[in-house]
Formats: sequence, structure tokens, C-alpha cells
Amino acid sequence: MRRTLDEQIQSAGSSAVQYLDEFAALLLPPGAPGAAAAAAAGISGSCGSSIVLPGDIPPAFVAEMGRGNHDAGKPEVAVTGGCANGGDGGEGCGCSLETYEEAAAGSRKSSRSQVDLGPQRPLQQQGQQPPERRQQHQHSEQPRVQARIAARELTWPWIQAMSNIAWAVSQVAMVETAPARRIFLRHLVREAPFCLPPMTVVSVAQLLAEGCIPRYSRQRESGGPHQSTTSTSRPVYQPLTVDDLPPSAVVVFVSHRWLGRGSPDDDHRTKLKQVMAIAAHMSKCRGVPEKEVFLWLDYSVIDQDNPMPGVQALPIYIACCEEFVYIQHDEYWQRAWCLTEQFMHWKLATSGRKHVLNPHTLDLALENARERPPDPTYGKLAMEADRVALATMTSILPYEL
Repeated sequence: MRRTLDEQIQSAGSSAVQYLDEFAALLLPPGAPGAAAAAAAGISGSCGSSIVLPGDIPPAFVAEMGRGNHDAGKPEVAVTGGCANGGDGGEGCGCSLETYEEAAAGSRKSSRSQVDLGPQRPLQQQGQQPPERRQQHQHSEQPRVQARIAARELTWPWIQAMSNIAWAVSQVAMVETAPARRIFLRHLVREAPFCLPPMTVVSVAQLLAEGCIPRYSRQRESGGPHQSTTSTSRPVYQPLTVDDLPPSAVVVFVSHRWLGRGSPDDDHRTKLKQVMAIAAHMSKCRGVPEKEVFLWLDYSVIDQDNPMPGVQALPIYIACCEEFVYIQHDEYWQRAWCLTEQFMHWKLATSGRKHVLNPHTLDLALENARERPPDPTYGKLAMEADRVALATMTSILPYEL
């Protein structure tokens, strides 16, 4: 990882800033330090992983779902394993569980302009060197020092964000059914003291109208650089929020290996045919019309120009789906993100079954949802820089039993 960061910094010095820009409006509580400032705080502390937990949840969360579970109004699950230095959150670790009010009060007292790189060795302990030798040594070490700082800045926002996600998952998973979880998620998006992207889906009607797997981009939604100029009358594709779904809706999480570089489908619309087959099978299996089957399909529901917020909320979205289907592929069980989706479905255990689609016959078969999948941290990635994000995500739900 360090070597990769060295190469990134030498070839494009702004790579770390690019990543931090994506984290700027993620899941950090409003009023707390920004991503770069949070990274600096993580560097200076002995442990540096302050997990921010909101206070009471409004009773309206439970009231709308018609549930009498008053325990859902308070976070009871303690988040551990999010320590930047590998601690477990226990005594002597230095991690602290704070309410949002305490964290916000502390952030107002902190300075955003100072970056503490930790204790420095006195010059006399480093040995005296000629000025020319010392300058040459400092010059050769500069890229590696920059790489270490960049690694900390890239890691800390993920730890902070996934700590918030861990709390949100613990709340959503307490709700018994997928429709009720989606109602709970709507309130969580509105009321939680951190930014949480709403859950969106794509409908069968939208897939038929587009004639392809549509790409979702908020930039395109607002007339940005991905805005099509070929047609001015056709509306820009937008996924549907789960708030707008009918009560009888069935939401299916589709896990798949992309067929093209930068695109999930190929020139023959192979993936589109597979997805439509999934919708048809789910319609029969659940006894609902196809128009009431909605799909969580990454390319069509996550902002492809800023995917990190949606990727971080992946475990919540999985918990809010009635069904989990994966499409068989020769490389599926080698890919890290495919394994991550399998791992989260297995670990959350919010659905008692999963399905596999045969890509050739388009038949659907049931599989054992309780069989532990391979460890996603050993999977292959198209971009090795994603390893930090993936490892931090899986740390909130430890692989080992």
C-alpha cells in the first residue's frame, strides 16, 4: 500500500486531495472537523479514533412502523474495532464513545490549521551530519513521508464514517422486516446527526425505457458534464427513492461482476437480459406484478461520479432488501467487492436465503445463505487504492465468528 501511495504522490501530487474531497460531505457529523482536519486529529492522538454516536432517536421512528420497541430509540451496540492504531476500543485503547453534542463541542475548541505529526526526535539524537548530506537525506525521504501522511488522511475519514455506519446498521438491523427497515432508514436519513445517502432503486419500467443498464450521476441530473446532448426531449434518468415505493414492493439486491471496463454490461446487453430475468423470477416467486419488483443495481443507483457515500452505506442497503441475488461468473468469487456484498449479506443475516442466477440458462436457484463466504480482504481489486476502503468497511463487521 505504501509503495502504491508513493507512486500516486510522485505521479499526481493531488491524489490524496482528490480522495479527501470525496469524504468532505460524507458521514461526518455536521459541525465536526472536515476530513483533512479529522485526519490531522487522528495523527496527533495516541489512538485517534473518536467514534461519534448520536443521542436519542425520535419516537416517531418507531411510531410510523407501528412497533412498540422502545429500545430502538437508543443506540445500545458499542462500536469496536475502529481504532486507527489497531486497538479494540477497550481499556487503555484511547478510543472514546461520544455523543454528537460532546463531539461538536470538542470540535469547536480544536484548531483546523495545526497538524501535529507526533513526537519528534531531538536533532542531537539523530547524529550530526554535514548540511549537504542532511538536505539530500531530507529530499529522498520527502515522498515517503508524504505517502505516510496521505495514508493517514485517507484512512481516518473512512474509520470515522464507518463508525457512524456501524451505529446506523445496528439500528436498522433491529427492525424485523425489510419494508419496516426502509421506513426506519427514511427517518434516519432525515434525523441522524451525520450525512447518510438515501437508498434508491431502479424499476423494471425504467430498464425497459432505457433499453440498457442506466448510469446514475448527480452531475448529469443537474446538467453537468455527463449530460447527453443527443436528445433534449428525453428526461434524464434518475433512480427511485425507496420512500416512493408501493407497500407491496419487493426490493432485490443484485450482486454481480461487471462485464466491461467501466460498465457492467457488454455490447450484446447481456447484463440487462440477466437483470430482467431476475425481475421475472422474483415476480413469480413473490406473487407480485413485475412492476412492483425493484432492483438495487450499483451502476444505476449509486452516484458514479462520487460513489464513496453510497458504497459506505452498502450494509444498510443490503439489510433493507427482501431478496439477495448474485449472477454467476467465472471471476465472481475472486473479486473483492463481490465478496464484500456476500460477506455483508451473510453477516447481517437479515434475509434467510439467497439466490444465484445461471448466466447461460437464466435459471434461478436457491443457495444456503448461512454458509460463510471467503474473506473479502483477499479478493482482487481493479484499483488497489480501494483496499483501504474495503478493509475499513469489513472491520465494522468482523469476518471471524
